[in-house]
Amino acid sequence: MAIDITQLFFGIGLGFFPLIVLFIWNSYFKVEEGHAAVLTSFGAAQYSDQEKNDLRVFLPGIHTKKPWEKIKYFSAMERILDLSGNDGGRHAMAADGTVLRLDSKIRFYPMPEHYYSYLFELKNPMGHIKEMFTCLLRNEIANFSTETHNKLDFVGSYSEIRRDRTRLNYEMETFFETKIGLKYGVKFNGVDLIDILPPQELEVALNAIQNAKSEAETMYARAEADALQKIAAAEQGVEISKISAEASAIEIQTQASAIKKLIDHGNFNHYMRHTKTAILGDSRMTFIQKESKNV
Repeated sequence: MAIDITQLFFGIGLGFFPLIVLFIWNSYFKVEEGHAAVLTSFGAAQYSDQEKNDLRVFLPGIHTKKPWEKIKYFSAMERILDLSGNDGGRHAMAADGTVLRLDSKIRFYPMPEHYYSYLFELKNPMGHIKEMFTCLLRNEIANFSTETHNKLDFVGSYSEIRRDRTRLNYEMETFFETKIGLKYGVKFNGVDLIDILPPQELEVALNAIQNAKSEAETMYARAEADALQKIAAAEQGVEISKISAEASAIEIQTQASAIKKLIDHGNFNHYMRHTKTAILGDSRMTFIQKESKNV
């Protein structure tokens, strides 16, 4: 049976055609916006400058590669680690032994000059950053305290942290930027403590204290208002008594001046008789005491 050479080559070509299509297909790759990619060849990363440890980074667009090279995509956008809620929240022990639950968020993005650290020195970058953040957060909470010169001024670690959260946020953000950024190849844009929650027993006790404080402040305000009202009434009574006393003094001085004039003019006895007659005339009954003569 004769073999048709044309059919033979056609069959061989037809058999290799899928391989050729697959070869061409694997020679191109696409990078989406907001992402970047690097290539590895047999497990080794490709460098633009190996001495400086600079990876060859592919930006958004369509690129070519060798079929055996593998693509490693990663996001170049800002990322958020949400460590909040019952599952994501972290627990830390404060300086006085109180266990607090901390809801927080971390905002960061990989730095282009440190892509190698971010991609190849960490097996799981997000997991590593999350666990490192948790460890450092617990350390900051455990060592956080404010300066108090009087022991009576100490109100508990939870109250101290709530009262000075701004300083805690600043210290944490500064520490993460200077200590973690270069090591993990990321730039922190923000480290935010969303909420700090105490144990349920402490929360109930704090609510009771707050309610008692509010009631005490209300009672104090009422007592102060009542006292101020009484003081105002007393001051007004004193002012009225003062005016009345001044009026009486003026009246007495006027009468004394009039009597002095009567005495000076020798009419005082006539005035007294006239006054006595007027008084007796208005009375309904008059008692006259006669002087008894001694025998």
